Amino acid sequence: MEVGVTLNHPHGQIYAYPFVPPIPARELERQRAFHAEHGRGLLASVLASERADGRRILFDVGDAVAFMPAFARYAYEIRMMPAAPLPSLADMDGASARAMARVMKAVFKRSTGSGTGPSPM
Repeated sequence: MEVGVTLNHPHGQIYAYPFVPPIPARELERQRAFHAEHGRGLLASVLASERADGRRILFDVGDAVAFMPAFARYAYEIRMMPAAPLPSLADMDGASARAMARVMKAVFKRSTGSGTGPSPM
């Protein structure tokens, strides 16, 4: 589901529904099918492929990664994820949470134009 907007500055919106919207529902079903067929997670496979390729990696601090996926729907789409598969972000340990925070900070600083270089520090 896409939402139109008339604002011409970066912003975000969060929507809550009493159901799983169609696009995430399809993504979840495809991930389940991939896992059933290959015995491993789709997102872990995507991350391994992106790391092996390296061209779309924006920040990689070991326990967390930011990259522009080959399957991006938008030119500005960035995926940020912990390196290890987890049931939920709430299941990250301290080191993984700090790594994810470093990656998020680096992406957000760069996307607002306040970043000065590629370092995720």
